[in-house]
Amino acid sequence: MTVPKIPTIVDIEICACSIAYRDSRLTADFRITSTVEFQRPIIYTLGFRCRTSEAHTRRSGDRYISGALLETYQSAQTRIPPFGITCVNLGDALMAVHVRMKGGMEACRVTILQDGKKPRINDDDFFKSEDIWYATAVIGRRQTIRVEELTGKEIHI
Repeated sequence: MTVPKIPTIVDIEICACSIAYRDSRLTADFRITSTVEFQRPIIYTLGFRCRTSEAHTRRSGDRYISGALLETYQSAQTRIPPFGITCVNLGDALMAVHVRMKGGMEACRVTILQDGKKPRINDDDFFKSEDIWYATAVIGRRQTIRVEELTGKEIHI
């Protein structure tokens, strides 16, 4: 008897924003939660690796949680099978979330959640490059992006 694979569900949200410097650059403290275990994010400044997130991945109930503090021009990358996820602090309390996956819209759904509003499925921002699908979305302070694996099959990046 085989047990079906539990689909991966990832939620990404901005927890807090603050002014870090006199030139009014905003930092973004974000949190990633997932149904599968993952490594803590690696932080890049202008594309160059600068550090690993200070927050370890911990388990709370049935979810794994980690996060990082990003200054403007910084990004965080992590791999949550079957996805590769990059979060970029755009400043002005906005964060771009880029998701790398195989299978495109048939294997993954990206939804933007906001309190008091109907969930918005982000199916416009999928594109394919060299047989790999990517999704991109921009979220604000009170929004959460949910990335869901739709198939129970093993999909390898």
